Amino acid sequence: MSEIFALDICAYAVMSNHYHVVLHINAAQAEAWTLREVVDRWHQLCKGSPLSQRFARNEALHAAELAQLEEVAT
Repeated sequence: MSEIFALDICAYAVMSNHYHVVLHINAAQAEAWTLREVVDRWHQLCKGSPLSQRFARNEALHAAELAQLEEVAT
């Protein structure tokens, strides 16, 4: 997941019944991503929504649909 998202794994500890993870969120890196990069990264992890799938296929979207997708991506 650290390769998909703007995360750095700083430390971790695996215990017998749980684990601890210290993460650094690279906000500057994530804020620099285009909507295309956000959708592509999202689709690496899950199927996405019908709207994001249409966007990924380069289908024409109305301005309201693009606004909705951008809202979800932020």
